[in-house]
Amino acid sequence: MQVSCLSIILMLFTSHISLATTLTIHVRGVRSSEGDMRVSLCDSEARYKKDDCARDSVIPAVKGTTTIKFDDVPPGRYAFTVLHDKNRNGKMDSNFLNIPREGFAFSNNIKPAFSEPAFNKVAFNVSNINITQDVDLIFY
Repeated sequence: MQVSCLSIILMLFTSHISLATTLTIHVRGVRSSEGDMRVSLCDSEARYKKDDCARDSVIPAVKGTTTIKFDDVPPGRYAFTVLHDKNRNGKMDSNFLNIPREGFAFSNNIKPAFSEPAFNKVAFNVSNINITQDVDLIFY
């Protein structure tokens, strides 16, 4: 009886661990290795709208393709934004017409027309399998 109880406990424990997944993001079209890639992973529409995402990652930019990984992502609905912060000032730089001067991207490789896309356009589901998304930097 003790063995079967222990087996059940171990099975429950390992099944709980396997619910989290790894999200791998390949950012393509990086024009230079200057600066950092800033990626924000949002777990709700409310946080996405407020630019108050649950997780952020900042890594050095790699010319060509930069890869960012988020480990232990629990199941849910997510969206992410990417910024090539070339001058490392922590924000999107824009010109006097508010046109971005640095590369950026959104999950699902959505290309916005004139403003940030709605959460439902960029959102994707995370389950218990690893996910990879490829996005292309946008420049104006």
